[in-house]
Amino acid sequence: MTVNRRKLKKEIARYSFMISGFFVISFGLVLMFETNLGVPPWDVFHLGVYQRAGFLSRGQVMQGTGFFLIFLSYLLGVRPHAATVLNMIFIGLFIDFIYYLDLVHIGSGLSLRVTVFLAGSFLMGFGTSTYMTANRGAGPRDSMMVALAQKSGLNMGLVRTLLEVTVTLSGILLGGPFGVGTFMFALSIGFFMQVGFRFYRRLKKTPLYEGFLERHFPEDHGLERSSSHA
Repeated sequence: MTVNRRKLKKEIARYSFMISGFFVISFGLVLMFETNLGVPPWDVFHLGVYQRAGFLSRGQVMQGTGFFLIFLSYLLGVRPHAATVLNMIFIGLFIDFIYYLDLVHIGSGLSLRVTVFLAGSFLMGFGTSTYMTANRGAGPRDSMMVALAQKSGLNMGLVRTLLEVTVTLSGILLGGPFGVGTFMFALSIGFFMQVGFRFYRRLKKTPLYEGFLERHFPEDHGLERSSSHA
């Protein structure tokens, strides 16, 4: 019984951590959307569909796209993980919630908009590293990348590039907000994600993290320390 309760606490902590990452990603996306400098490649497509559809919210378009990608990836032999499905649901949900609360208002100054866009890009990168640290799978777009790479025999980097170019061009044709921000995002997102991963690697070595383990998972923490000295 104790073991089950401990496992449950760990899973609740893990999933709470993952969903908090989705919220950070969502807030970062809204910041970028509202700068009018352009948006990340997939969101050129999402917002292009949103502008054309009229009856769907931004979040619903993203959820629909995510569902389609999960379904197609499954047909191609890649099964969705927990994070794949939760990513599809929560990022769109959080984006609509943030817009419903009308939280983001950005001035017209160019320097301010560039700063806010970079802040949004940072939040998206940090949020991505946050939810991936939970180790429960990746989002629908990454699942699609894996599926296409496996079927085509091409390396994942090339497949990801082709996917990004395809959705960006499709989004432009639909009237999506392509601009200098799209390039800013492409150049910065990898760095910001790496900053997030480094932060969490260092966090695991701090007394704060050690204290958290002692309080919530004392049995596991004792085993972890014993094995580290073995």
